[in-house]
Amino acid sequence: MGVNAKRTIFAVGIAIGLFVGGNAVAKEVDVEFDFNRMGRIASNQVAVWIEDSDGRHVRTLFVTDFTARRRGYRIRLAALPAWVRSYEPAARPAQEVDAVSHATPGNGRIRLTWDCKNSNSEPVPPGTYSVRIEGNIFWEEIVYFSAGIEVGGERTTVEPAPVYTSDEAAADIPLISSVVVTYHP
Repeated sequence: MGVNAKRTIFAVGIAIGLFVGGNAVAKEVDVEFDFNRMGRIASNQVAVWIEDSDGRHVRTLFVTDFTARRRGYRIRLAALPAWVRSYEPAARPAQEVDAVSHATPGNGRIRLTWDCKNSNSEPVPPGTYSVRIEGNIFWEEIVYFSAGIEVGGERTTVEPAPVYTSDEAAADIPLISSVVVTYHP
């Protein structure tokens, strides 16, 4: 596998076939963003996950290994606090946490695909879901993105704006940028 393939594409899940009136329909959500790895400590932590309309965790698509598998959230409380609240890794078996954690990506375009299934590999019902992205820029400086999509609705593309925890975070080099979330019915 080439270097570009290794550093720019992470695929999670596969498209699923649901039968509607006898016709198979693939449903998936593509999440893409540019990642700019920081060359310093207390940074580069990223999580991408799905929540339902009530804010309940549906599935984690990607989370950096330090925060998840190595339980860095216990050492550094500012490492992805929104994902930790949503996923509650301390209450989950180690093998489940390990299954969603990955090495910190290199610089480049990242693409994740959600197959519209929950963490038990069951198709989610039609409805509104939020794609959440959290990036730890430097110590407590964090950037958040949130994109609402309608599973079962029309093809939709959302380009959510960043929300920063501070003016310092907004002024820093962007860890995550150019986020595009697309629902494919």
